[in-house]
Amino acid sequence: MSYLVSQRTKEIGIRMALGATRLQVAGYILGYSARLVGPGLLFGAMLALGVLQYIASQIELAIDFYDIPAFLLSLAIVAVSALFATLGPTRRACRVDPQNALRSE
Repeated sequence: MSYLVSQRTKEIGIRMALGATRLQVAGYILGYSARLVGPGLLFGAMLALGVLQYIASQIELAIDFYDIPAFLLSLAIVAVSALFATLGPTRRACRVDPQNALRSE
């Protein structure tokens, strides 16, 4: 996300010069992050369930491989960590000065 913000500084500056608020810029960055994290979480969850099913078929133990609360907790931890990883670049994007962004490059 940091790379995205650094590459799109000029675009963010143009948006802010045209009247975009800091909340709209933050929504743009956070929305882009959600569009990246969402499919990754979905694909990872499906892959994890497939691996769990394979392991359960190979191992004959009396334990429950499908611990739903632990599975959901792990997905929530990944989602929250992705949010925290996005907050720094989002904060930097909201502080872009439109004049300096348009003047650079």
